[in-house]
Amino acid sequence: MRIATAFLAGLVLVVVARPASCQETASIPKDVLKNFGYFVGDWKSESQVGDLKSEGTWSGRWGKGKNCLIRESSYSENGEMMFGSGVIGWDAAKKRIVEHVFWTKNQNYTILWTLDAAGNLDGELTGFEEGKQFTAEAAVTKNGANECVYTSKNLAGDDIKVVFHKQPRVKGKKAKEKKE
Repeated sequence: MRIATAFLAGLVLVVVARPASCQETASIPKDVLKNFGYFVGDWKSESQVGDLKSEGTWSGRWGKGKNCLIRESSYSENGEMMFGSGVIGWDAAKKRIVEHVFWTKNQNYTILWTLDAAGNLDGELTGFEEGKQFTAEAAVTKNGANECVYTSKNLAGDDIKVVFHKQPRVKGKKAKEKKE
């Protein structure tokens, strides 16, 4: 049971939300682009995989040209820090949102997402854990402007639930960190 799968959700945080101020590119539909903007920023997460609970972080930022989101995640699993990085973008051929995430311990996941009118996501996940491939359904449901919930299953078949809470933006945070 990998809590890492739970943080797939982080990856999921790509398209569940309110409009952002950005310009449409030729390759990304306007509704998808607006929803991507919701996930830019810092998030805290509370996850449960089977009986295991964990807390973590998720951070999203625009790629150059606002053509994708780049995400970084972390959480503690049995006292060991786990780190994940990924990219979320638009697959024009499939007309779907695609997310690729890579975690420590050679775990990786790809999710093909479909965005509904309310900004929720339904997805088809393909994952690799412990050298084995598996597939599962995934979903992200938004609960207001600053919270969303990711659900899926991991390789062992355990239920995964991750609740994400958007953190308030701290003005001048990056400038202050650079000076220190």
